[in-house]
Amino acid sequence: MLCPNHGSMVDGVLLIATTDRPIRFLMFKGSYEHWLVKPFAKIMGVIPIASNQGPRELIHSLRAATEALKNGELLCIFPEGQMTRIGQMLPFRRGLERIMKGVEAPIIPVHIDGVWGSIFSFSGGKFLWKFPRKIPYPVHVTFGAPLASTSGAQEVRRQVQELSVDAFQIAGTGCRPFRARLFTRRGGIHSDLRWRMDGPRA
Repeated sequence: MLCPNHGSMVDGVLLIATTDRPIRFLMFKGSYEHWLVKPFAKIMGVIPIASNQGPRELIHSLRAATEALKNGELLCIFPEGQMTRIGQMLPFRRGLERIMKGVEAPIIPVHIDGVWGSIFSFSGGKFLWKFPRKIPYPVHVTFGAPLASTSGAQEVRRQVQELSVDAFQIAGTGCRPFRARLFTRRGGIHSDLRWRMDGPRA
């Protein structure tokens, strides 16, 4: 199960670009039900979830996520539960612990660096409606070493924070547009993408 930080509207797209495996996402139900999003979300097998759901519906969403893992599918959740509005990583919620209960699958911490400040983030108090300041825009996606399925939310968050240090060190190395470079770092894998994302680097 992938557990990345959530800094922009395109985090899911960036993750899809780093792997050949299909990824199933948990998505806020309000976004899932959007008429532009829902057809694609259904094709991708997205699992809708909302904190204001009744207990039965919430349990159904969590069980669907657990079953996906048991079936060998690659699942991604954003443990913060929402995109950051302040540019800092929010606390991780314990829903990931519920999903992983009784599942023998690794938890992969992921850090997405560089998206804050882009037009796809909430930088400046709004999404999209701001002028791009830099094209192309470098984004770094770092995958950490696998964690045990029994790892708690706080431990997973700590590992994602440590990956942010790696991203800071790698950020100045540069890379070619739309090319990915993968290499081992602290037992994990780093994907260095120069993505055409409009916005300033944080």
